[in-house]
Amino acid sequence: MDEKNDDTESIVLKIRQVNILSKEIHEKISILKEIRAQCINKSRDFRNRYKCTKSWDEVLEFLTATLSGISIALIVAGFDDPVCLLVSAIASATEFVLSRAQNQYNFKEKYSQLNTSLRQYNDLVREISTVLSKNHMSSSDYQDYIEEVNAKLSLIEDSEIL
Repeated sequence: MDEKNDDTESIVLKIRQVNILSKEIHEKISILKEIRAQCINKSRDFRNRYKCTKSWDEVLEFLTATLSGISIALIVAGFDDPVCLLVSAIASATEFVLSRAQNQYNFKEKYSQLNTSLRQYNDLVREISTVLSKNHMSSSDYQDYIEEVNAKLSLIEDSEIL
């Protein structure tokens, strides 16, 4: 009879251990899901910032090209008309100011960096989703992966622009 009691107690202990491990795994899965959600939000933020910065750069590029064309046309047409030469000088000066502003704010570099951060967050989201779809990972595997994800997030955050 004591043997059956010992067997029953060992089975109960094993079930408790499995439940504890299962609970740990579910907690780690929920941590990964939360990290994935944060990455999705950051990705969305960087996508919006990228689009806005790229749009500003394209608008300034269009304006400088247009003003350059107008300036050249007015110079050619203004050999006999001083008003055309004056308007050409104004267009040329405005083009210069816009060009300097575009270079000063360095939009191309900024939207390239924003695009890089966007892609890194998207890659991390895909990677986390792939790991979450696996069913054979142990609690220690999830713990190791969470530490790996945190290291990747640190690298991404160190290289992103604020």
